[in-house]
Amino acid sequence: MSESQQVPKGADATGTADSAGSAPEQGRSRRRDAAGSMRWWLVASALLIAGVVVGLIWAPFGRNQLGATPSPSPTPPQDVFALPAGSCIRELPSAWEFEFSLVDCADAHEGLVLGAVAVDSAVPAALMPEPLVPAPTVPVATGSVASEPATKSATPVATDTSPVWPGDDLLSQYAMLACEQSERWQDAVDNGYEVLVRWPLAADWDAGARDFLCLAKLPTASATPGVSPSPTA
Repeated sequence: MSESQQVPKGADATGTADSAGSAPEQGRSRRRDAAGSMRWWLVASALLIAGVVVGLIWAPFGRNQLGATPSPSPTPPQDVFALPAGSCIRELPSAWEFEFSLVDCADAHEGLVLGAVAVDSAVPAALMPEPLVPAPTVPVATGSVASEPATKSATPVATDTSPVWPGDDLLSQYAMLACEQSERWQDAVDNGYEVLVRWPLAADWDAGARDFLCLAKLPTASATPGVSPSPTA
């Protein structure tokens, strides 16, 4: 090798020294990067945990935990036998609907409540079933000694004395006659209304219903706003 191609003395030493000096710096840089990454992971984990904790605390107050919509309170069934006389009914397919939608009589409607008539005012008492007869009293011996004459005291036995349901046959026979007693019946007939009658079934009777319900259905052509018979009283 010629002298011009020879590497100056100290060149290898200097390069080696530079490489040796950069190694610790690279190690420190890697450690700083690792430490920074660890800090970010710790911060992210802390935020995630905090979010979960806040969510668990707030969930009972902010929403329904089960995710279900609370069901509304049940509405009691309509007492059809207590509908006010003169009320207007939006639709009246028959007298035996489960319930009726009442509307302002100035709005379109198909029916009118003529009123309720007591069963015992329309059905002759002689045709009504006999009420339950109380059970006979039970004599109870009170003598304490066999040789003493025993005295007897009457102990009444409680029974159900409520009126007995007359039955469909009897009630249906007097249903229309009962509605003729309604103050609005004649007006309904004069206006061409069809009179519909409902009597208490066995379940209604057990629930306390004791009336015929009288309704009037408008002719199809007359089912317009404001059409309803005028009460006579």
